[in-house]
This record gives sequence, structure tokens and C-alpha cells, in this order.
Amino acid sequence: MDANYVVRLLLPENICVCCLDFSGSGQSGGDYITLGVREPSDLKIIVTFLRTIGIEMIGLWGRSMGAVTALRYLHMERDLSISGILVDSPFTTLVNLIHHLVSQKNVPKFATNAALYFINKTVKEKAKFDIHEVNTVESARECYVPALLAHGEKDSLIPAFHSHEIAENYSGDCHLMLLENQDHNDLRPLHFLRAARGYFKTLLKGGIKQPKELFKWAQAPAPRRETSPGSSNGMRLASTAFD
Repeated sequence: MDANYVVRLLLPENICVCCLDFSGSGQSGGDYITLGVREPSDLKIIVTFLRTIGIEMIGLWGRSMGAVTALRYLHMERDLSISGILVDSPFTTLVNLIHHLVSQKNVPKFATNAALYFINKTVKEKAKFDIHEVNTVESARECYVPALLAHGEKDSLIPAFHSHEIAENYSGDCHLMLLENQDHNDLRPLHFLRAARGYFKTLLKGGIKQPKELFKWAQAPAPRRETSPGSSNGMRLASTAFD
């Protein structure tokens, strides 16, 4: 789980970590995930709870659907009290994502459009949402808190151009970190984790931050060889190499 290394990464910096499974996934109840349509409502419940127990500085870290959810939450709730976000491998729209996945099977465009119609019809009937509702490019235009984007250069599920387009349309301070030789579900390398730790450590100190200060770790060149947290000694390295 991503949450395991996030906890190991941030707790030593006195940053509390709250992890959640969205409705319909992981250990949570529910029959369906909605790929960013209803998940912002789940996130709103968590943010509201954290506020009630006195947590003032909150940063959001999401990957894939979680990344989409963070962007849409900021757009839908207009929550400028969020200190900043880290979004890893978001997609622009569900329609674009489906077109990409189908194109890998050499399906003609007219057949894809017909399939999209029936997919959306079925989703509306069973899960009660429309696949056209998710558009993170539109959301990015309404997001004003700092954002660190990350994407694997070799992501075969959600190509990196999705993050490029989101970054180009993001209204707040934003930096895109491309991860060399990384696919969608790969364990993230140590230089990315260092950047994430430095970003949140700076972000959650409070006060006004300049982009140069926020993103300095992300702008550092990646080392040629390093160990990721999923390897046999990865977590040992993760606990020492960040000092």
C-alpha cells in the first residue's frame, strides 16, 4: 500500500497522516467506485473531521483516482484552506482515458464512440453517475493552492500527457515531476519520496511560500541508481536517506 511508505516518510517529520479507502474500495463499504465523481464527498468528510479535532494545516496526497479526487475536491468545494496537494498520475477525463485504453486494442474510432455510449448508459443505470462529469483540466483552472504533480514517463495506463495538460492549466503554483522509467503502479523511487517529504515539510510550516522554496526538492536531478521502498532493503534506506 502507498500509505505504508507515506507513514514512514512523514511521521518522523511530526506530520500526522490520515489515510482512507474511498467508498467501494479497500476496506470501505459500497458497491461501486466512481473514479472521481463522488469520491470528493468522501474526502470532504475526512477534511471536516480533521478540522473538528483541531488540525489546521492539511495537505492532500493522492495517486491515480486519489489524485483526481484531490483536484476535483478543490474545484467543487473551493477549499482554499487546504495548504497544498501532491497528485500522482491523474487523468484528464474518463472519456480520454477510455479512448486511450481502447486505442491500444486497435478498435476503430466509430466503434469506440458507440461503446462509450453504451458504457455510459450502463454506468448511469447501475452506479447513477455520468462518465462525462470528471474533467480535471477544468478543475485545475479552479485550483489555486500549491500543487506538486508527478507522473511516470512510461505509464501505460494513464500516459504522462494527462499530467502535462493538467499542469498547463493549473491556476496556482505548480510543478510537474516526471519519473523516469516508471509505470503506473511502480513503487516510487527515493528521489521522488525525498521531494514529497521536502514539499510537505515546507508546505505545512505555515506562512506564504515561494515556488522556489516549495519545489526545490522536486527540481533536483534524480540520481542514476537508487533503491525503491519495495526492494528488500528499501524501507531501511527510506528511513535513513532522507536525513
